[in-house]
Amino acid sequence: MDSPDERDVGTVILSISRAIHDSKQMAKEISVSKSNFLMLAFYLGELQMVVDELSNNDSQFLNSLPIRSELSQLEDVTDTIYRFTRACATRSRIFLLYKVADLLQSIRQLVKNLANGLSDLTDTLPTDLKEGFSEVQEKLYRASFFMEPGHQQLILEIEEGLSSHHVDEPYATSLLRKIAEIFTVPLSAAAELKLELLRDLENSKTAQDDPDHNELQDLCDLLNPAAVLADVRRLAVEDGAVARFGTLQINSSFICPITGQLMRDPVMLVEAGFTYEREAICEWFERGHNTCPDTGEALESLELVPNISLRQAITEFVERATRKSITMAIDKIRESGDVSEVEEAIDIIKSLSDTNPNYRRLIASMHGIPPLIVIVKQYRKMPGAWEKAMKLLLSIASLGDEYRLMMKDHGVIAALIQHLWKAEVENSLGLLLLHEITKVEGGRKAILELETKPLIIVAHAANGDSQENRLVAEKILDNLCRESPQVAITVAKYQAFHPLVNMMSPGEPLEIRAEMARAVVDLNLSDTSHSSLIDAGVLAPLLDLLQNGTRRSEQIAAATALLSLSARETNRVALCKAGAIPALVKFIAAGQQDLREAVMGTLANLATDHQAATEIDQEGAVYRLIEMLHLNQLGHEFALRTLQCMAKTSKTVRVTMREQKLGPYFLSLLRNTRVSTSCRAMTLSLLCHLTDDRDCRSCINLSRSDLDILLNFLGQPLQMEEHECILGVIDGVSKVANVDKTSLKTDKVLLVLVKFLEVGSMRCQEYAASALSILMNPSETSVERQLFIAKNGAIPLLTRLLREGSVRTKCSSAAVLGHLSQTTPQLTKSLSLPKRITSWFGIKLYQHCRVHSGKCSVKRTMCLVESGAALYLIRLLEEKEQPAEKALEALATLIPEEDSAKGLEFLVKNDIIPLLIAVLGKTDGLTNKAAKMIEQIFRDRRYRDEKYWHGAQQTLCLIIATGTGDARRAAALALEHLGLVPRGSTYTN
Repeated sequence: MDSPDERDVGTVILSISRAIHDSKQMAKEISVSKSNFLMLAFYLGELQMVVDELSNNDSQFLNSLPIRSELSQLEDVTDTIYRFTRACATRSRIFLLYKVADLLQSIRQLVKNLANGLSDLTDTLPTDLKEGFSEVQEKLYRASFFMEPGHQQLILEIEEGLSSHHVDEPYATSLLRKIAEIFTVPLSAAAELKLELLRDLENSKTAQDDPDHNELQDLCDLLNPAAVLADVRRLAVEDGAVARFGTLQINSSFICPITGQLMRDPVMLVEAGFTYEREAICEWFERGHNTCPDTGEALESLELVPNISLRQAITEFVERATRKSITMAIDKIRESGDVSEVEEAIDIIKSLSDTNPNYRRLIASMHGIPPLIVIVKQYRKMPGAWEKAMKLLLSIASLGDEYRLMMKDHGVIAALIQHLWKAEVENSLGLLLLHEITKVEGGRKAILELETKPLIIVAHAANGDSQENRLVAEKILDNLCRESPQVAITVAKYQAFHPLVNMMSPGEPLEIRAEMARAVVDLNLSDTSHSSLIDAGVLAPLLDLLQNGTRRSEQIAAATALLSLSARETNRVALCKAGAIPALVKFIAAGQQDLREAVMGTLANLATDHQAATEIDQEGAVYRLIEMLHLNQLGHEFALRTLQCMAKTSKTVRVTMREQKLGPYFLSLLRNTRVSTSCRAMTLSLLCHLTDDRDCRSCINLSRSDLDILLNFLGQPLQMEEHECILGVIDGVSKVANVDKTSLKTDKVLLVLVKFLEVGSMRCQEYAASALSILMNPSETSVERQLFIAKNGAIPLLTRLLREGSVRTKCSSAAVLGHLSQTTPQLTKSLSLPKRITSWFGIKLYQHCRVHSGKCSVKRTMCLVESGAALYLIRLLEEKEQPAEKALEALATLIPEEDSAKGLEFLVKNDIIPLLIAVLGKTDGLTNKAAKMIEQIFRDRRYRDEKYWHGAQQTLCLIIATGTGDARRAAALALEHLGLVPRGSTYTN
């Protein structure tokens, strides 16, 4: 929006005029302090006329006047008045009445601001335009606003009621009557006033930061709708009852001459002496009549006084008629077989009981409960009457224990259970009435005497779809648990867990809490049920019992329950979030064996989660667990299992085990033939974690006998995870520097490694290939050992793994093949001239290798070309960086500096140049190796034709600019071979 200084003056005047007009219209509609708002509307009308006269002037003339700033100020004031009147127009009348003093103060301030704004504007206007504005300004300065009669006293009464801690129905009704009189509305229309206030409150809830919200809430609480409207509703219901069952003759003096209806608030017209219903005579006068309705004579005084004696007589009559109506209705329910008549009778009783609690007591005292319970048993026959009877019984039961016991004695429990058991859908009324019965001891005992059927019904409702029914069912179960804690255990079998959790909560007796904790284990729940139990909040009370139980048996019960819950993987995150780990770690070294084992078992389960394992380590559990390794078998296994899970992901745990010299201890466990299979599996896993860590593998010193034990295990039908761990240990130990590895290169070990290249899992293949990549390094082993694995079928298996293995397996397989290929030239023997000649005629027996200078074979010379591995190594250049780098290292063995011609020819024919160009720039190591091989290829004149180096120039130039030293030099030399870089360039030095 433009600023006032930028807008056209006529636009600003139009905005002021609209605000004044809208404010005036709204002020006229406000019925609270009406005279003051009408006066405000009058002054706004006066102002609008002079503003409209100003706007009639020529636009150019108006823009020439120096009044922009003053108009802007006036626009702000009129906008404020508009917002004020709009806010008042949207507020309820009762709230405005309560705030009338503040409203008057606001009106006075707004009128004053308006007068000041006009004063500033008038000073800047030309003389011929000042007159009208000056007159309005003077009127505004002289304006007075006063509180209307009766408002102040009523506000004081409202404030007194708000400050009171308890306001009863008569007080609220009297207050509402006075408010209705202030607004000149009949009492029957007071409901609209109350609904208006309630809507005002609801609107304030949806508005953000409504400053009036708290006061609106207080007013609604003061004039509670049910209490205020009950009087009007009760009169109508009682009149209806009298009309339908009225066998008593109505005295003619009880009838209002105007309405022809039974009077409830009779008042006497003092001058004429006739009595009328207050509401009717007031309405008569409001319509403009000043005559007596009976005689038609003009009245000099409209004074009315209550006819107290007549009111008392009417009240007594209605009471007798109502009792008669209830008696007849109960008889009708008891005796009539007609469904419609029964429903009609219940309607009468229900309507009366809703208006006055005394009528509910009257129903019970007149033996009305038994026939209602009979209807409860006949749901299918009369569903409409059943619902009304249930609501009536609910209202009677709410009166207190006396009435609940009365219903119990008349068989309401059996009727309810029968209905709820057969009901096709959950019935909230049945549950609500059952809840009322459980509030009294006799009712609870009677329900429990029926054994499991009621508990099954309520447990089902506690797990139902209806939120309302779930809450009621939980309250029923809580009440029943007060009678017998065993109820919590019973209903837990039917998936209702809140009672169990509640009985386990702090504040309950410790022995009961322990009993509930033991039940968690004994229930043998499914995974889904365990999750529901945790959602119900079982973890917090279990952890509290573990830490604060005064006896070991209580703590053991809690720890055992936690162990049972932690066995489910889905529960472990919740246990960690609940703070289980710090609490459990404190009890690792507990004196009681059962407690200690349950705690360590729970930690072992939790440690399978990476974050949990880290938290267990941070709590200082590792040293305590190491101490526990020397306990009995079960405690020992729990400690091993926890350490195993933690060592998998935690470097600090592995380092701690190394520092505590646990390597020899773990090896000793493998030598012990009496350890359990689970203990052996965990020990192997721990050894594997240690040997996988380059900083910890040196703590495992495998003797020949230890190695034989491991190899013996590999020959047994163990779990595949154990085979993986054994191979992982062999692989890790093979990587320890400066250690004699002779024992690892025996026929037995190498045969096992070759075997698991084929038959093992992916991890077995990874470990086996990795170990061979170390053991077959020519600098570490003999040609004899390399030939041994080749003759036993290693090369075809390694070649297959280049295609099918994991990334790690491909890397290791390429490395092993590279080591073997490095030895190939010294194993290849040149053929004699006659044999070479025969090979030219296609005799395969004497056919030369395409790369090496003689005949090659897979098992005798370990040739990459003859085995077909070279082609798969070339294809690896299209894969991830690590396998590609290892593949290049292996392929480099085909082109040694002293004899590279055939190898280069083989590689170029198999399209290696585009693949080498594609990998340039991926990683430093890969770029160095690829650039070096490209340089070696272009060094050969046969491959300097553009068809070979097309597309390589730009990439090689980029490597010169961005690569490392070796890569830049190799790229520059390659371009120099191609004549694209002058010889002697600084890049080639």
